[in-house]
Amino acid sequence: MPSFPENLSVQTLERIFGVVVLLSLYVIYQQYIILTILSVIILYVTLCYYKKKQDKYIPVTGHSVLITGCDTGIGHELAVRLSKSGVTVFACCLSSSSKGALKLKSVGSNVHVLTMNVKSDESIEECLQYVKERCEDKGLWGIVNNAGIVRCGDVELTTMAVYKDVVDVNLFGMIRVCKAFIPLVRKAKGRVINVTSVRGIISYPAFSAYSMSKFAAESFSDSLRMEMSRFGVKVVIVEPGNYGGATGLWDQENKERILNSVDEMNSEASLEVLDTYGNGYLRKLAQNGIDGCSTTYPNLNPVIDVLYDAIFNLNPQTRYLIDGSNKIYDIDCIMGRLRPFVPTWIMDYVVMTYYGPPKPPVVEP
Repeated sequence: MPSFPENLSVQTLERIFGVVVLLSLYVIYQQYIILTILSVIILYVTLCYYKKKQDKYIPVTGHSVLITGCDTGIGHELAVRLSKSGVTVFACCLSSSSKGALKLKSVGSNVHVLTMNVKSDESIEECLQYVKERCEDKGLWGIVNNAGIVRCGDVELTTMAVYKDVVDVNLFGMIRVCKAFIPLVRKAKGRVINVTSVRGIISYPAFSAYSMSKFAAESFSDSLRMEMSRFGVKVVIVEPGNYGGATGLWDQENKERILNSVDEMNSEASLEVLDTYGNGYLRKLAQNGIDGCSTTYPNLNPVIDVLYDAIFNLNPQTRYLIDGSNKIYDIDCIMGRLRPFVPTWIMDYVVMTYYGPPKPPVVEP
């Protein structure tokens, strides 16, 4: 029978008792944490399963969808997917003679390849007249606003011309297309799908032009959703995460445009600004973005699946944030979800840790 040493004081025994109680409480606390996490996981899986069981889809036969930005990436792959499903697709490309446009022309007779520059009212009007001739009786079921460009550079270095160009495509292009084609969508009581980005819910340094265009596109879509609800038109926001390497945003042609853009910004910067940031800073920044494509999800299948759901699900979600990355988690989407709940200084620290400015070159003494 074990016994306590006789020389232990009452205070020592009280301390031992206190430690045992604290350890017991800690174990119980840990168990509650585990149970809570397990409960949340089970609840999430159950809700996903229940939602999947409740999903009902509209028959695709006889429906038509207009997609912008079909030369490459998301727009191109969505056009192919919808074509195979039997949907009439109006695939809008910046150039009808681009490689992507020529491929789409061979996909099937239900794909109509149109030339559209979302910065031009005249170009959009020409497409509208073409679509009207084929859809005026029953309307246009869906618009997918996907066209977009990306440019990088700190605020001091980004020229007003770059700001205007990015906003003109990513925001005003979306607005122009909506204003032109919504009457046809209203007739069909269809869908407007606006592709924004995880960077439309969280900002990063050196991407103010891109992020502000996407933040504004989110706000525009929210207003439009409420306005269109009384007409039976659903407006859905799709926010891809880390898929840049799988889209056309960072393909070879766009890489060249981005590098040319940073060279122009560099040439227009004042000597004082260049001295502050370093003459090769913008090139290094752009190269970091290009190199970062190696961390993106290898294909666009999750995005295309979500877009299909947004277009044909009887009750689509208001917004879809789609995790990407080739890792087990998408840090962009995690930060996007946490942003409303985490103090700004903490979020700034995390963002700067992952996406801070490139380190200046080491100068030999």
